[in-house]
Order: sequence, then C-alpha cells, then structure tokens
Amino acid sequence: RDIIMGMKHSILMWIRVASFGSRLVGLALLCLMYGWYGFDPKWIASGMDPDERFGILERHWAYFVGFGFPYVLLMENTSFFVGYGVFLASFPFCILLGSVCDYTDPYAQYMPKKSDTLTLKSNTLPVFKTAQNWTLLAIKYIDQKSFDARKKRSTSASGSSSSTSTSTGSSSRAGLSKVNKDKKTS
Repeated sequence: RDIIMGMKHSILMWIRVASFGSRLVGLALLCLMYGWYGFDPKWIASGMDPDERFGILERHWAYFVGFGFPYVLLMENTSFFVGYGVFLASFPFCILLGSVCDYTDPYAQYMPKKSDTLTLKSNTLPVFKTAQNWTLLAIKYIDQKSFDARKKRSTSASGSSSSTSTSTGSSSRAGLSKVNKDKKTS
C-alpha cells in the first residue's frame, strides 16, 4: 500500500514538473514571438526572405526573448482584455523600437569570425527546424503526387496507354478528353 501511495505521489510530482516546464517553455516562445513582431516589419520592408528572418531569430534568440519579455510580462500579469489592450496600445512602440534597434550590437564581441562556422552553429537555437522539416516533407509529398499525375497524363497522351489494362486505358482516355476540352475552352 505504501508503494502504491509513493508511486502516486511520484507521478503527481512529475506531472507538476512537466506542467511547470511546459509553462516556462511556452512563456519563452511567447517572448520570442513578440520579439519577432517588433522586427518583422523592418525585415519585410528591407526585402528579406523568410529563411533569412528565421536564421536571424535562431542566431540571436536571446536578444529577441529579452525584447519580447516586457510585453509578455504585461500580458501575463493582467487580465486577458487589459493585457491585450496594453499590448495593442504599445505595439506601434514595439515596431518603432524594432526599426531603430540593432540586434547584432550586443553580440558583436562574442560573435565568431566568418570562418568559424562551428561556434556560430553552437549559438543557434533551432526553433523552426521541426516546422521547416515537416513543411518540406509535405511539399515533397504534394510535389510527388503532382509529378505522378503529370507523368500519367503525359504517358496517356503519347499513346502508350495501350499496354496498360483496359480500365486504366479508359480512365486515361477520359482524362485525355478532359484535357482536350480544357484546351478548347481556353
């Protein structure tokens, strides 16, 4: 009986630790997101593509967490409507600060030379790596399906559908007639 009670208390303790840890990670990511909000309009106006912006955020993550911390502190310590009201009122100030501040300045003395990529890689926090991998996997899957469909259409258009079964041949002929109808309408 004591063993079961001990296991119950141990499980409850781990649930509390996991709950606290997930809350802490959530607040850190929220700080990072609000730091992103301040600099993103400047980066878009300067013509940076999303991969460059993700790279900057991953390399200078500590600066952006610190930049977003006051906004998260205001929002977490007030009620929902008051917190978002204060954030919406201070958001233009956040954008102005983002357009004036230089995020590379605090890192200047600690950043390695251009040739030392190992140290530069160790300073990055790959926040977007999982999302990028899943997106690339989805695009690859979608592209493969569209490639297969184009290949099937081109095969049926070249007349090699006679070697396939009659059901496949009839469906490819139906697809070919649909393509011909689309060409006539356009």
